[in-house]
Amino acid sequence: MAPDGDVYATTGNGPDDNPRLQNSESIIKLSAVRLRLLGSFKVPQRQVVSDGDFGGSPVFFGSFVGACNKNGIFYALRQATMKLVWQKRIAIRSTSIDVCLATPAYNGRDLFFGGGDNTIGGAPYLGSVQERVAGTGKLVWITGLAGDVLGSPSLDGGGVLTAGTYSGSAPGVYLVNAATGAVIKELATGLAFAQSVFARDWLFTATSDGVAAWRQRAS
Repeated sequence: MAPDGDVYATTGNGPDDNPRLQNSESIIKLSAVRLRLLGSFKVPQRQVVSDGDFGGSPVFFGSFVGACNKNGIFYALRQATMKLVWQKRIAIRSTSIDVCLATPAYNGRDLFFGGGDNTIGGAPYLGSVQERVAGTGKLVWITGLAGDVLGSPSLDGGGVLTAGTYSGSAPGVYLVNAATGAVIKELATGLAFAQSVFARDWLFTATSDGVAAWRQRAS
């Protein structure tokens, strides 16, 4: 729900014989009372891919709302009009990996994304994390990872980003410097899809190896 009370949602595929039926594969805006449809944005036909739904929730940033589609593109819309303001490719569409499912983290200025296949500096990576200016989508930094990031990244108040990878030779949860994109360390191992959670001076992670609680070391 947005600060003004409107409700936003992303939608999946329609029936197999009509996957784009009505408001399928869309970002929609609803009234808080009776959930009346107030507006919608549908993925343009030229960008449609097989199983190209929105797999993550929308994110609010300023007067905008946006979401990442499985075609690898993040769409930023103006809340008032539901018109496209900017769009950026977060990952290269893969035939085997849903490359843009994660809802980005927002720090009041920039958006922090996780995604799948990407080529950075001429080198291929199975996944990446990246920072973009919220108002324009301009890239600030991008860091390649050895696995695809399907779950949403988390950001703490001290400038540390967490991202979990779901593939590759060493999947797990990574700590990343949000200011530079430098990987601090791999904190936990195992296939990671769930979003990590910061709570006071604790960090909670969940992977296929189990659930863990990590306490921030006092400085």
